[in-house]
Amino acid sequence: MNNRLHIVYDQKDNGNNYETYYKKYNSDGTLEESKQVTDYGSEVGGFPTVSVSPSRVHVSYNSGNSSSASSNQGTAKTRDKYNTTWQTPQLLFSNSSMRERVHAGSSKLFEFYYKLEAGYHSDLYVRERSLGSTSWSSSTLLQQYASVYNIVSAANTNDGKTHIVYEGPSSVAYRNYNGSSWTSETTFGSSYISPRISSTSNDLFVIWGEYNDYLKIRQYDANPPKPINLSASASANDHPYIIWDASICADFKEYKVYKRNHPTTGSWTLIATTTNNYYEDQTETIVTGPPIANEKNVYYAVREVDQSNNYSSYSDMLTVRVEGPPLDKISNNDELDFTYELFQNYPNPFNPSTKIQFQIPKDGYVSLIVYNSLGEKVASLVEENLTSGKYSFDFDAENLPSGIYIYRLIASDYTSSQKMLLIR
Repeated sequence: MNNRLHIVYDQKDNGNNYETYYKKYNSDGTLEESKQVTDYGSEVGGFPTVSVSPSRVHVSYNSGNSSSASSNQGTAKTRDKYNTTWQTPQLLFSNSSMRERVHAGSSKLFEFYYKLEAGYHSDLYVRERSLGSTSWSSSTLLQQYASVYNIVSAANTNDGKTHIVYEGPSSVAYRNYNGSSWTSETTFGSSYISPRISSTSNDLFVIWGEYNDYLKIRQYDANPPKPINLSASASANDHPYIIWDASICADFKEYKVYKRNHPTTGSWTLIATTTNNYYEDQTETIVTGPPIANEKNVYYAVREVDQSNNYSSYSDMLTVRVEGPPLDKISNNDELDFTYELFQNYPNPFNPSTKIQFQIPKDGYVSLIVYNSLGEKVASLVEENLTSGKYSFDFDAENLPSGIYIYRLIASDYTSSQKMLLIR
């Protein structure tokens, strides 16, 4: 829906009533669809507004026939087009709204309307519903003694908020909807003529006119949104290759890539600054498949920086399995006179890593496998030829659940098993 141009307009029919029409244009300017929105039964209505959400077009209109926006209250309706089908119109107000604006937020559809109150002044209200719903909330008062001539202007930001500006008593009035409620009114500027708001990512831009014929603009330079959808794969050289969604900020400057060795303790270390939405950590070798001896986890996060050096929050943490220190040979057989032996791991119980040691009196093929309590293989620690000696390595069970595990050593004719307990 968002890659097309959507237009609504009204014109009088033969009975001197306003009718609302909708047109949709392709990116090349060709007309894709033309529709009379007020063709349902005997309804009429004009002064339309339009907004789009991912699968819907939302149109509002009013049955008031006066050309003056400050008189002649009418019946307000909205009508959705869901994918390719126009839905039944929804009645919002019967003869109680002067003018309206429909706006699709990130999860809510808003209908801003001006109502003529006792004493012949208008107040600004809003109602909302879920984008695909037919149930509207009760009305929320946004402004008393509101101007109907220049209706609310609205924009969305990537953090899920909807922002509005409108004419205040002597300045521009601003509010935002944070997903559950509207903030209190904030004002700025020394005049208020026809304020309009637009957004890029989380940044806001407001323009308005002043009585001295000046046009004013004000920017809210927000922190950029955090990078999302981090993932890792093996590069051509088996290094962690990290990628994330590219920035959509107009004032994007760069990314900061961070790393640490524990998921919850220790500070993040900056390892790279880049304008690319990917990074290869050439200091690590990635591990895929079953666990191997001495593997470990490292953790990555990314922040975005804009041209004003505003930093986003950290991205969600990405966990990557990498090779740890190699198998540590403590001594050679010619230094000590020993037989085959598999030692009890230490510490035990452990969380999440423990040290396992074994010794072999002669060269040969060695297998050291870890099984869960069901007898299922969960880690292959050693499967290679080793020279005689005593060996030690750290087993990291970060990716395994709590429980009893059995590690089994097979070397030549020797077989031995030990139990160990992982407690989270």
